[in-house]
Amino acid sequence: MSTKSKKLMVLATDLLVRGEIEEAIEALRRSTRLGNSEDMKIYIDVASSLYKQNDYDNSKILLEAFLKDWSCPEAYFMLGEIECKKLNIENAIKYYKSGLSNYKQDALLPYHRYAELYLEIKDIEKSASVYKSIIGKKENDEEALSFLGKFYKDKKDYKSASWYYEKIEKYDFGVSLDYQNYGLCLYETGEYEKSEKMYIKAVELFPADNEKTQSLKDLRNKNLQDLYPNLENSEQEYKDSINKEPSSTSYFHLGNIAFIKGNYQEAARLYEKAKEVYSSVDMNLAV
Repeated sequence: MSTKSKKLMVLATDLLVRGEIEEAIEALRRSTRLGNSEDMKIYIDVASSLYKQNDYDNSKILLEAFLKDWSCPEAYFMLGEIECKKLNIENAIKYYKSGLSNYKQDALLPYHRYAELYLEIKDIEKSASVYKSIIGKKENDEEALSFLGKFYKDKKDYKSASWYYEKIEKYDFGVSLDYQNYGLCLYETGEYEKSEKMYIKAVELFPADNEKTQSLKDLRNKNLQDLYPNLENSEQEYKDSINKEPSSTSYFHLGNIAFIKGNYQEAARLYEKAKEVYSSVDMNLAV
């Protein structure tokens, strides 16, 4: 950045802080016209500094003036985040869309953020479309695979859902819930033997935070039903326990019992409930 361009940039920032908006924009435009593409990061850094100080209005003014002379995806993304701070999610989506249209980097974080913004306005279909584009760029993106697997599972398109869950299994990542859902999809498409394996893997991955659940961590070489010699009594015991005080362990055991009885959809529902209760307890402890 030339000395004159830098001085104009500093002047523009000072004028913004003093509220002299028109003069600030003129100084900024003169600075950008004297600069080159290598100077873009400096302008973005100044806008970022204002953003971090919660000075969203001045940061936005600087970014919009900057974009009149330069096309910079990062500037659009920052404008999107400013709109998020103001709870204008639809405007944020427009800025991210503009930024991504000229985005050439390999990092996928802006795409993930774009998908999340659609979720915030409950546009699941658009979010799924963005996650599909992410898979097109990186087949083993865990977040996208998990989202799309559940997306198609919820639509009862079990074959499509299985395609994404199969990738999760292939790359050996995912959480217990992913394998529970995969087990359900396989069951619904008639792949019963593999379905059982996925449910067992889900059990293995379920967080074992006490002795009762720890004993279930190595089920690959055990018969699940051996853990419940009297199914009816065990089922009633865990239901009674939930009525007194809901716990992830009780829902988890009820999921196992439903699985043994062949009620795989109910098992998946109970496993998901167990995960939900476990996560809520974890969050309360964090608070």
